[in-house]
Amino acid sequence: MSNAGAEAIASLDFLRDEWLSFGNRLAEFVAAADKEASCALLPVMAANLVLSMNSDEGRAAARKYLAHAKALAANANAREQAWLATTAAWIDGDTDRCLKIHEDMAAEWPRDVLAGKLGQLHAFNCGDAESLLRIGERLFAANPDNRYVHAMYAFGLEECNRLDEAEKRSRAPRSRSTAVIPGRITPLPIAWKRAARCSRAWPSSNRCPIPGKAATPSCTPTTGGISRCS
Repeated sequence: MSNAGAEAIASLDFLRDEWLSFGNRLAEFVAAADKEASCALLPVMAANLVLSMNSDEGRAAARKYLAHAKALAANANAREQAWLATTAAWIDGDTDRCLKIHEDMAAEWPRDVLAGKLGQLHAFNCGDAESLLRIGERLFAANPDNRYVHAMYAFGLEECNRLDEAEKRSRAPRSRSTAVIPGRITPLPIAWKRAARCSRAWPSSNRCPIPGKAATPSCTPTTGGISRCS
């Protein structure tokens, strides 16, 4: 990490653990980002955090954090530049570009689990189950002992209708975590989903499964069981 002192590294580690575990102390990281004077990653991560609120207020705050990050980014490395780029794209509402950058990050830096988590969020919002799974696979290959990554991998499998594999992964001892986008992956919901899909066909029209998005003619099912909405 560029220009990261011990306190900055500790703050980023704290953010990773809190965000992946759905902790309730994220305001402590925001306070650290507000006063950071050298490491661009703190304000850029704060920008992503407030963007996840999906509100006008969050987007306005994210612009300020991104400006702060860019002011500290003279010596930013390639991974940090990717974070800056995907954050700017998210602020602009370009979710497809966000997803592309996060897929590239998962391939290049699969140990960056937060990048993978947000990549799965963008994949979910784009209705792209295949990308969601690819990110999970890449992270799992690089982090086989990380319980959060087990859950993220299970989420990708589940969204691609590979329910037996998802259930097996969700039952693995290391994967007993709620740190998944958008919610929990546990054996019971997977069993419910299997039963539901056996009992009825996927709706062909009039419904878009992405929360908050109205159905359009471009909402069409994918092999992953969620729609690709353009």
